[in-house]
Amino acid sequence: MARKPAGNWVDWLGADGMEGLVSPTNANNLWGTSQNGSLYRSTNGGNSYSGLTKPSAGNWVTPLASHPTTETTIYGGWTGFYRSTNSGSAWTLLSGATITAALDDIAVAPSNTNYLYASRGNALYVSTDGGTNWVTRTAPGTISDICVHRSIPDKIYITTTGSSNNVQLSTDAGATFTPISTGLPSVAARSVVIENNAVQGLYVGMNTGVYYKNDTMSTWQNYTGNLPTVAVNELEIQYNAGKLRVATYGRGVWETPLFVGGVVAVKWLSFTAIKNNGRVQLNWKVNGEKPNTKYEVQKSSDGSSFSAAGLVNGSGMSTADYVFADAAEKNTRYYRIKEITADGRNYYSHIVAVMGDGRAGKLLVAPNPVTDGNLRFSFAGADAQSFEADIYSTDGKLMQVHKQMDGAGFISISHLPDGVYTLLIRQGKEQYRASFVKKD
Repeated sequence: MARKPAGNWVDWLGADGMEGLVSPTNANNLWGTSQNGSLYRSTNGGNSYSGLTKPSAGNWVTPLASHPTTETTIYGGWTGFYRSTNSGSAWTLLSGATITAALDDIAVAPSNTNYLYASRGNALYVSTDGGTNWVTRTAPGTISDICVHRSIPDKIYITTTGSSNNVQLSTDAGATFTPISTGLPSVAARSVVIENNAVQGLYVGMNTGVYYKNDTMSTWQNYTGNLPTVAVNELEIQYNAGKLRVATYGRGVWETPLFVGGVVAVKWLSFTAIKNNGRVQLNWKVNGEKPNTKYEVQKSSDGSSFSAAGLVNGSGMSTADYVFADAAEKNTRYYRIKEITADGRNYYSHIVAVMGDGRAGKLLVAPNPVTDGNLRFSFAGADAQSFEADIYSTDGKLMQVHKQMDGAGFISISHLPDGVYTLLIRQGKEQYRASFVKKD
């Protein structure tokens, strides 16, 4: 996929999504791969493309890398480390007989392109003279990504697939490593990128989101914000826009502002709204809250235009629970929480709907279509009573069964393919039914 300047996406290559490159100096020049390193190039922003000859067999996902300043020079990791100086039309093997297996990852030092790095499993291949000579080193785990410091070519960061010590630092081109994983969850790390700023900000993509750390911090901070809790395969920094771009496994591409001023967004662990005895009780739970955070409760009659309904001061605790009560209304109302950080940045929870009195006996799914993998709904009996929910496809096939002991209307459907479904709620003798669309 290629994103145009206007913000629209173009499926320019097709097949399984593998590695891709965009020229650092001309956004019309694209390179992409399909399975096992089959290579393609577009010179018109993805409107058309032509096939290129791959130099040897590649991994299922074959890595590519750009030269930091020369547009026509690109690198590839098939069975060996290759370089092309004519935009991929012809390739030169740089690694000789040192590398005999298809590579998992490659990296080129931005400050000195004589420093080349490649990996296969826990084997790290290093050249400091542009590929003339290579050494093979053993990393402390299976390498999933390599990131070279912006100005120090022998300083590298790697992520590994292990559940501990999953981010490692080397200051001697991989001869030795030091773990820098304090504060990270015990899951595989998949990607790492370094920001070109005074504090050397690091972003790491995990199996459960994104984390951040810089030179002033002793531990990693959760930077996941409102991302779905899925594996993050790749991270890129877009400096002109001031954004971190995040590519997930199966949940699309996301973006968020780069870290500024020592404050990151909280992780929304839960947010529910339950109507009972003429009141609407909102409950939310967050993780990673920083001092002086505030939460503005917002309400809407249409799920689109919101206004403030109240303000709750943060507790300053890393994990915190909050409650807010609002007067119930006859018509359906929608709620969301606006997080206001100490430096004035805003983040939002998902939207929940509360059924109006005039919709008794009906089931409301909102928002609809469901675009974040989480089905949220409200129904006449949703007042802290248990219920069962079935989800059916349009051909009547039962796709999911869900049992819940309270009235919070929330079901994860991230595993379901895009399409139209029917939600059936069963609560005692009552049944409620509504259709919804899942669309990533």
